Amino acid sequence: MQEIVRYKDRDGAEITLTPQDVAAYCYSGNAQLTQRDVVNFMATCQALGANPFLKDVYLVKYGNSEDAQIMAGKNYYTRVAAAIDTYDGATAGIITVDAQGAVAYRAGSFAAPGETCVGGWAEVHDKRWSVPVRAEVAMGEYNSGRSLWKSKPMTMIRKVALVQALREAYPDRFAGTYDAAEMPAHKEPAQPSDGDREWIVEAGQRAQAAGFDRAQTEAWLAGVVAQAGREGAEAKLAELLATAQPVAVEPDSVEEGEF
Repeated sequence: MQEIVRYKDRDGAEITLTPQDVAAYCYSGNAQLTQRDVVNFMATCQALGANPFLKDVYLVKYGNSEDAQIMAGKNYYTRVAAAIDTYDGATAGIITVDAQGAVAYRAGSFAAPGETCVGGWAEVHDKRWSVPVRAEVAMGEYNSGRSLWKSKPMTMIRKVALVQALREAYPDRFAGTYDAAEMPAHKEPAQPSDGDREWIVEAGQRAQAAGFDRAQTEAWLAGVVAQAGREGAEAKLAELLATAQPVAVEPDSVEEGEF
């Protein structure tokens, strides 16, 4: 098995990723990970320049007979697309049918009275192209009737269409990944906001300067932020930096459910 990969993420942070890191910090599920699952995840992270310790991407597996799936974190698709120089925005909405069978393409997630939402659509625009990349998806293929699909089905189907269009438009940025909206049975783990992410990266650099493992510290702080907020994480970081001997943050120091 490939023991270690080193690369820079899209924010310029140095990432060191091992199979042990994948199992401890980047995996959500109870099924047994295979060598193929882990190697594929590590190679995808490196190819995309994604930071798995900040939940840019993470690994899920629903059964031992299935391959693991690489999931993109909350807002990962839109955040990465916005940083592409030639990206020229995206439009997305829902597809509806009225009582007479007339089909309409609505922007956003609003259906008029008497209309039934049957799908979602999205277009991704790029300054290099004269025609946008377009995706259309059917509600019946994704709506599980559970969680957000039960309370906000039109919002969810619009998001599915958008991430599919972005993935088709920019395969070098998103190939091999899926959004949680495309996996209705999956519960998305807590992820830091953009502001908290910047603080976690800065805190990881401070910890590294003090002799601590940066990647493990960032993964640990992401979990603390999710449970206790930025203030609680700052207090925990101060406690860590005050210790006499730098030690690696152990995976079991984060309570179950923090990721």
